[in-house]
Amino acid sequence: MSLYINPSTESKEDFLRREGTVIPRITKLPEGRILVVLLDRGAFTAASIPEGKRDVDDINSPSNKGRRTYYSVPKDKVLEVLSRRDQERLDQIRL
Repeated sequence: MSLYINPSTESKEDFLRREGTVIPRITKLPEGRILVVLLDRGAFTAASIPEGKRDVDDINSPSNKGRRTYYSVPKDKVLEVLSRRDQERLDQIRL
């Protein structure tokens, strides 16, 4: 199951525009960077951190309608907007 970014002081879109770098596709990122996928379904958006291949496959599934934008975000910035529980889960991700 993916982790989700929901900053308390700004929108996830503003956070990603400020802290992230758009990348063309899902790829292995350098140490210290986290992949965040913004899925825009029109009625709502979700900013998720895939935890493994299964999450990546779900995100990219044709049945998962919506526009996807992939971001590379510094891990320290992601940690600032995650709960303590999700911070611990983030340390376990090896994507």
